[in-house]
Amino acid sequence: MVIAGVFGAATSTPTASRAAWNRILFSLLLSIVPVLASCRAEESAAKSDGADVPVVVRSGTIEAPDSVDPGWRRLRVQEDGAGHIVVLFRLAGDRSDANVTAFLAELDTASATPRNAVAMGGPEVGDSVDVIVRLEPGFYVIGCVRRGKDNHRHASAGEMKVIAVRDMEPDAAHSTPPAATAEVRLVDFAFVGPDKWPAGSQMLRVDNTGAQDHQLRLVRLRDGSSMKEWLEA
Repeated sequence: MVIAGVFGAATSTPTASRAAWNRILFSLLLSIVPVLASCRAEESAAKSDGADVPVVVRSGTIEAPDSVDPGWRRLRVQEDGAGHIVVLFRLAGDRSDANVTAFLAELDTASATPRNAVAMGGPEVGDSVDVIVRLEPGFYVIGCVRRGKDNHRHASAGEMKVIAVRDMEPDAAHSTPPAATAEVRLVDFAFVGPDKWPAGSQMLRVDNTGAQDHQLRLVRLRDGSSMKEWLEA
């Protein structure tokens, strides 16, 4: 099993309220279970039971709701197995075509999160995974940042979706995050967390407190294999 996520840098916020972003918004929870196949990409996004924000990723397109309520919300990302890297970005400003186009153009050429956006995190999986993020009112783009053979990111070719988070207070059920069974803190340049986790399903909390974007990949090694062998494979 391989689960990976992309997590935005704490200093990438384009607004003056940087400290608040650092404390709260750069947190993401991954729901990790032994089998991540409860939903398939060919199912309709509207039929994803238990997901606040169902997302279906196919080559060239992303299906997701046009608008959602604020708070800690579960994104269920279902992919077609083509190895997408899906990231949720919060935009600065409005959802105008000019603003979205400018963001996508900078995303296509930048090596990290564009200046007019904040990377909230997202999964890199081959099938299906749940992530839980705190959504503030505003406008977001969820897109695939993997590059194609033409060296352009998939998002620039239409594999993206603009989502509006409604301007309202979150309801009681979504005002606080679910309890995490383990936590990992991403810093420049190390992952800080426990050396051992209990067996079974996990709710993993990931906080990026560094100045750069980071990618976390969780891999189960085969019995008898070493970290060195995996890195060199």
